[in-house]
Amino acid sequence: MQLNAMKSNEAKLGSRNRAAVLLAAPLAASMLLTGCGGESKPDASPSSTAASSPTTTAPPTTSASPTPTTKATTDPDIPAAARVHTPAGAEAFVRYFFSQLNRSWSTADPSLLSPLSAPGCKTCAAFTASAAEFASKNQHYKGAVFSVTSIAALGQGPRGQEVLVIGKQEPGAIVNSAGSVVKASVAQSGKFVVSLKWTGNGWSISELQVQK
Repeated sequence: MQLNAMKSNEAKLGSRNRAAVLLAAPLAASMLLTGCGGESKPDASPSSTAASSPTTTAPPTTSASPTPTTKATTDPDIPAAARVHTPAGAEAFVRYFFSQLNRSWSTADPSLLSPLSAPGCKTCAAFTASAAEFASKNQHYKGAVFSVTSIAALGQGPRGQEVLVIGKQEPGAIVNSAGSVVKASVAQSGKFVVSLKWTGNGWSISELQVQK
């Protein structure tokens, strides 16, 4: 019975990892959510996860939080609320991450997300790669890449503190230096479960998972 349970958990984790890879592919084509629908299959709905987490997971320590040094140096604009080692701090950090994603693509600046994400975050790397591609082609994204409408801490997961993010990709387009549309995007809703780790220098995004 224990062996079967372990295999089941491994299968679920594999499904989540595949979801992140599926998201990365359209990002390489400079689209955020297109192509993910129907293929990403999370092991549990966000609503059930959010309902169960508060009773099974203890929140991170709320003792006096250190002032991050490395994070403050690499990104001094991280809000004070996002520098606190609490679930609310994790929520604020994720909200800031998505605001920086919008800025990164709209200005074709691939340097904005690296200070906020761990080296192993494949989806974060895909976001950065898209911004770098824009820069190399003298393009940028016109519009909001992803607008957050709600955010909630879910508790501890296998890769750290988990935060549920619900929002939408606004109608927008990739445009060239002359302002001509290279590729347009349509409005569509999206959900992510973002995993974060506290490193002593502040929060860091370790994984983004697509939710249906």
